[in-house]
Amino acid sequence: MNTRTASLPPALTSLRQQAAEYWRGRSARERQSLGLVAVVLAVLFVWVVFVQPALTSVRAVLQKRSDLPIDLRQKVLQSTDELERTVRIRRAFSVERPNTPAAAALAPRGWSDSKAYR
Repeated sequence: MNTRTASLPPALTSLRQQAAEYWRGRSARERQSLGLVAVVLAVLFVWVVFVQPALTSVRAVLQKRSDLPIDLRQKVLQSTDELERTVRIRRAFSVERPNTPAAAALAPRGWSDSKAYR
């Protein structure tokens, strides 16, 4: 049985300790915000590195292969276009809420949830 444990090099151990001290020094709200930023950056990275190139290549193949049956082309485009379609629908039907008293005064009755604007 091997009793040796793996350890980090001294430079990395020092950086890890500094990072742990920094993390413990943050409030719960800051840790939550930093975690959210990390998740958003990870999703953005996955989108840029994996998803977007795949969608681009699918569209390029569909443009090159005009001999594909129309039902197959529509099915592929439907599956690749769902996110874009959702964004277009939300943009078309979204109306921003007023965030100032002057804008709230011009908004339709019952628009604002805040009693300060009524």
